Amino acid sequence: MLNVMRKHGFTLAEILVALAIVALLTAVVIPTIGGRLRQSQASAIADELTNLTTGVTAYRQNVLKYPNKLDLLTNTPVAGTSLDICGVAIVAANVNKWQGPYLARPITTGTDFPIGDATVNDQLVRNPSGVQAGVGTLQIKIDLVDTVAAVALEAQFDGNADFTTGSILWNRTNPGVGTLTYSIPIRGC
Repeated sequence: MLNVMRKHGFTLAEILVALAIVALLTAVVIPTIGGRLRQSQASAIADELTNLTTGVTAYRQNVLKYPNKLDLLTNTPVAGTSLDICGVAIVAANVNKWQGPYLARPITTGTDFPIGDATVNDQLVRNPSGVQAGVGTLQIKIDLVDTVAAVALEAQFDGNADFTTGSILWNRTNPGVGTLTYSIPIRGC
């Protein structure tokens, strides 16, 4: 009996078919995962904006002033040192009415905080600024928001595709990312 030895292996055609299948799966899966990650980024930012709005509203109801920094939602203001949104020191009588924290997430004094790849600025802005201003907006700025998340947030909050008006403003600062400004209507300081 003749013993013939055969080598086992893959042919070039089999290898090329396997590579084609892997490339096809990669082309389908990667964009799907990337899209879901960007959508989850938009959802996380939307949830955070809702929580911050609720926190700012509760702070205003208790302290009778709007905070000038988000850290005042989780850290007791200091009478004579902490400022309201118009730059006026908060008096002891108002500080004593603080019933926070108004957020579940702690915010370190004077630091911005991340939401995924984006960063929420601790400093709030009043538009128009100043003590004499009556009706205006309290603005929360978020850096490094990508285009897909900004479009999703614009659709959710304003229902249009206009980044120049409404509660969501977005200004591209680098290719694919920009600064998002969320405006909360307010009256007074």
